[in-house]
Amino acid sequence: VCSDFGMGGLLAYIIYKNFSFIQKLKSISKSIILFVYIIFLLVMIFYQQLFSSQIIYALERIILALFFCFIIFEQSFCENSVFKVGKSSVLNYLGKISYGLYVFHPLMIILTKDLLEHFQILLQPIGYFVLLPLLALPFTILISVISFEFFEKRFLHLKKNFQ
Repeated sequence: VCSDFGMGGLLAYIIYKNFSFIQKLKSISKSIILFVYIIFLLVMIFYQQLFSSQIIYALERIILALFFCFIIFEQSFCENSVFKVGKSSVLNYLGKISYGLYVFHPLMIILTKDLLEHFQILLQPIGYFVLLPLLALPFTILISVISFEFFEKRFLHLKKNFQ
């Protein structure tokens, strides 16, 4: 995990120093960007098969960190992005409530699982693999919105007093 932070720090340093190759990377074509995303998707789909050998497993963190550095760089700096996540108001709002999503998601999975078990729905594969995720996510979003709107916002407003 420290290597992930190291890669992020290295990316920030490279961007801050504005090395000449950064300008070239900012103008890469949509087709190259799309190609990298497709490769990333394939790596995620075939994750178990790709990282099953000891040698490749040792490179797993570096490979994944490079992909995530690319995503951050592409979303922040590339001129020819296929899609800018920041332009989606729904995704922006989910970003605002992301702390709640992070904190409450495990709890909502457990509560949803208990609810489905109570109604004996979880005994079937469709209950476990379809209903559990389909219900846990909206419950997580709902509790995160409530937490953000009624608690977190108040603390965020206090931040200006400490700047």
